[in-house]
Amino acid sequence: MHRTSTWASSFVLALALVAGPFSGAGAQGLPTVLDFDENEQVKTKKSDTNRDGRYDEVVQYQAGKPASAEQDTTHDGKVDTWIRFDAAGKPALQERDTNADGRKDQWTDFAGGQPEEQRDDHNFDGKVDATIFYEGGVPARKEEDPDFDGVIERRITYAGGEPAIVEEDQDGDRKPELRAEYNRDGTKKLELQDTNGNGRFDVTIHYDHGQKTRVEEDTNHSGKVDVVTHHQGDRITRRQADTTGDGRFDTESAYENGKERRQVKDEDRDGRPEAVVLYAANGDREQESFDPDDDGKIDLNRYYEAGRKAREEADQDDDGRIDLETWFAGERVLKTEADTNKDGRRDTFVAFREGVRIEQREDQNDDGEIDAIFRYASDGESLESDERDTDFDGRFEARGSYEAGLLARKEIDRAGRGRPDRVETYGEERLLRVDLDEDGAAGFELSNFYDPKGRLEKQEQDTDADGKADKFVTLDVGSGKERRVLEDTDADGKIDRWVTKDAKGVTERLEEDKNADGEADRVVLYAGGVAARFEEDTDFDGKPDVKGALDAKGQVTAEQRVTGQGKGFDTQITYEGGQKVKEIRDTTGDGKPDAFTTFVDGQMARQELDTDADGRNDTFLHFENEKRARQEKDTTGDGKGDQMVFYGPDETPVKDESDGNADGKPDFRRLYEAGVRAREEQDGDFDGHFELVTFYEKDQPLRSERDGNADGKTDVTIHYSEGRKSSQEEDRDFDGRVDVETRFGPDEQPVRVAEDSDADGRLETTTLLEGGEPVRSERDRNGDGKADVITRFEGGEPRHVEQDDDFDGAFEIQVALAEGGSQQQTKDRNADGQPDLWVTTNAEGVTIKQEEDRNFDGTKDQLSEFKNGKPVLVRQDRELRGCFDLEERYDAAGQVTSQAVDQDGDCKFDLWTSQKNGAVVWQAQDQRQTGRATVLTRFDASGRPKLQELVSEGKKRPDVKVFLEPDGSARSQCVDGDGNRTLETRYRLSGGVVTERLVDKDGDGDGDIRQHFQGGQLSHGEFDTDGDGKADVIQHLAGGAVTLQCEDSDRDGTVDRCFEGQEQAPVRGPTDLSKPLGRLGCGSFHPFWRRRS
Repeated sequence: MHRTSTWASSFVLALALVAGPFSGAGAQGLPTVLDFDENEQVKTKKSDTNRDGRYDEVVQYQAGKPASAEQDTTHDGKVDTWIRFDAAGKPALQERDTNADGRKDQWTDFAGGQPEEQRDDHNFDGKVDATIFYEGGVPARKEEDPDFDGVIERRITYAGGEPAIVEEDQDGDRKPELRAEYNRDGTKKLELQDTNGNGRFDVTIHYDHGQKTRVEEDTNHSGKVDVVTHHQGDRITRRQADTTGDGRFDTESAYENGKERRQVKDEDRDGRPEAVVLYAANGDREQESFDPDDDGKIDLNRYYEAGRKAREEADQDDDGRIDLETWFAGERVLKTEADTNKDGRRDTFVAFREGVRIEQREDQNDDGEIDAIFRYASDGESLESDERDTDFDGRFEARGSYEAGLLARKEIDRAGRGRPDRVETYGEERLLRVDLDEDGAAGFELSNFYDPKGRLEKQEQDTDADGKADKFVTLDVGSGKERRVLEDTDADGKIDRWVTKDAKGVTERLEEDKNADGEADRVVLYAGGVAARFEEDTDFDGKPDVKGALDAKGQVTAEQRVTGQGKGFDTQITYEGGQKVKEIRDTTGDGKPDAFTTFVDGQMARQELDTDADGRNDTFLHFENEKRARQEKDTTGDGKGDQMVFYGPDETPVKDESDGNADGKPDFRRLYEAGVRAREEQDGDFDGHFELVTFYEKDQPLRSERDGNADGKTDVTIHYSEGRKSSQEEDRDFDGRVDVETRFGPDEQPVRVAEDSDADGRLETTTLLEGGEPVRSERDRNGDGKADVITRFEGGEPRHVEQDDDFDGAFEIQVALAEGGSQQQTKDRNADGQPDLWVTTNAEGVTIKQEEDRNFDGTKDQLSEFKNGKPVLVRQDRELRGCFDLEERYDAAGQVTSQAVDQDGDCKFDLWTSQKNGAVVWQAQDQRQTGRATVLTRFDASGRPKLQELVSEGKKRPDVKVFLEPDGSARSQCVDGDGNRTLETRYRLSGGVVTERLVDKDGDGDGDIRQHFQGGQLSHGEFDTDGDGKADVIQHLAGGAVTLQCEDSDRDGTVDRCFEGQEQAPVRGPTDLSKPLGRLGCGSFHPFWRRRS
């Protein structure tokens, strides 16, 4: 606002026109000098007016009257004032140089000796920029150009010589933007301002004796006062505002000492304010409270410190409890704490830096402990990393890192060792790789690789824990079965073992490189997944020289070799348990076998020879340590050995034996070795039985048989090999029956134990052992000769038990025992030979999974998963069609949280329901049998539908959102017309008829077109053409045709021209366009659709 100073006279007319020539005598300075003409009248007068010793005024006279004058009013020695007089000797024109630049810059015209007009050049550019007009010698009005642009902007009207009215017109439209009115004493009494230049005053300031008392403002330029401010002296005492434009003051501010202390806004004047603002004594804002829904409860509190927003409290769901608290640093958010599940406790904590979210912590299971931490990039939206405690045990076992907001890597410490034992690598928005540390030895032994569809396609394994992969597995992505396995078995960095499998993962072929030349030297072929035969090139000449058959354990059972002694494969070898047991050779090359060797424990034990090529074996050699120990010869041709020679370690004879009575049994045996006893057998009564038999080798027993109770029966028999036990039989109760039979391996570890545990004479329990640990046990409890309990062991621990409890020959109970104590039990409840119940329990015996075949058709039709003994997931095939038609999920309290149902029996879910505390939250349906939902309904707390999301015919995604009244009728409808998943059009309806249509064309959420309908017909439309959110064009229609179009061409919020067709018409209809067209308010579609898209 401009202030205009009061007028002050600039005249310097003070001529001593009648003073005598000696009027200054006696004073300092020069005397006044008068020159006279020939008529003795004054012609010239010189005066030193300030007595400085210099003349500063010269007056020229004609006929005794002054005609002109020059003055040095500043006494700088330069003339700065020039005066011309009229015929009567009165001033007619005065000219001045006020800045001593030698140029005139003020001109005053006189009439009758009184000033009539004064012109000033205040900026000394030679142009007049201020003019004062006089009436009766006093100022009447003044015109000024204060900015020296050649246009008069300020006009002053005087009364009694003092300014009475001051007006300023800055834009030159002849409409003042400022008008000030003054009292006679020069004090201001009224001031009017036009702040937007529309030609209408919108600010009125009232004064009392020059002191401001009240300010009235029309802030929205509607022509009505909407803000009134009361003053006392220089201080504001009260302020009132009409923020709705209804002519009533709804906002009032109270002041103390000129500072606003409290502001209250009550738009509907119902006594319940919608906003209250408190200020500190220094004018800083302290607190704001808002009740936007006018229910009398505060929904938002803002707290300020030093005038800056510091904290906010919000009740977002209007339940009377604060559920969001926000802290600020300046205008930027510092942190927030939220209660998202409405239990009264904070569960979400967000930290910000420079107003941008950097971290979010969440308590996702409402136990008061943080179990999820998210960290964000500089944009505050894209994730950089996260940490999760997924099992809520207080330990963050999962950590994820992100690139460009997408998951790139996830590290999981499942065992709690402080380092990840599972690392997931992501790329292209999918899982690429998983590295696993399965033994906890600080290295990854297994890496899984996945195809673009998320299926496991290959694996790399570090089997020897040296930090390098030595096993490479290619999988069938459909079945997950192994198809190809490559191994580096000697850790030299080269593949030396190749395994090929069929589509079911069953091994078909094994190849091995024995000499590291990169070529397979041994090939094993499989049948039904079991090693069947092999070929091997032992001399690496590229040709197989060994071939044979294998048992189920991969051990050789039969073998043929090329030795060069006969033709082709001239040697045939038989194995048992991986050890050689028999060998047949053709030593003469006639194509007929003539040497037969038997092996025990992999060593040569017996050899039969056909020395005369008659086709009958006549010489029998027995070996120990692959050296001859005994030789039998059939000298009579009766097929029985009748001469025996025994050899020592150096293959020299050490024993002989004879059958004196030709009964085929030795009667006496004696063995020596370097004069030392080797073995004795004695049958004194020639009954064919030796009472005591002991075998020795270097004074070490080979076998002992003992009759301990002299009943003629051996009660303990121990067999030795190389001084070690090989087998043992015991009759512990001397009843003549063996109670325990034990067989030992080369390491004296038992390999088989048969036991009669109930003294019934039957060895009903047989146990097989490997490495001293049991691998299989069979028991015949009812004595029918059939095993009815079979137990299999792994690592010495039972892993699988089969039981035939009704002794019908069928094992109806199967129990799998896993490491750590978990079990999987299968049961055949209807005795049809097929399991129909599968139960998995953990180490504590608590069920974690159960599957059932309820109708015994061989298909599982119910699956239940449990946590802490309570069901969390149940899937059922209720109609027994071979597919699940019901899926339910439960919370910890056992309540259903979600349900999926196949209602029409097409094996596709067509009804999805989400529930909370027993109430339906939302429900989705497939109403067209497309296999995907076509409508989703959300419900309020009372169970009534509040909105629906629809998929239009021919569309795959939702494109319509309908908001419903409590009676089920549509209140408004939003539409995604272009299929970009964003709702851009909203219809308001009343009684099923459209009353308004709002369109967001640019996707910013604000309306760009608003159309109004009456009786279903378009009546007028409002258009925002410049994107500022407010209409600048209005079209009125009748019968579907535009009848009038009005525009706000200068964008000041008011219609300023109208057209009928192409012709301009008078402005009529609504003219206020200052209010925005409004937000669309449609929101987005439910997250359910994203999971199903």
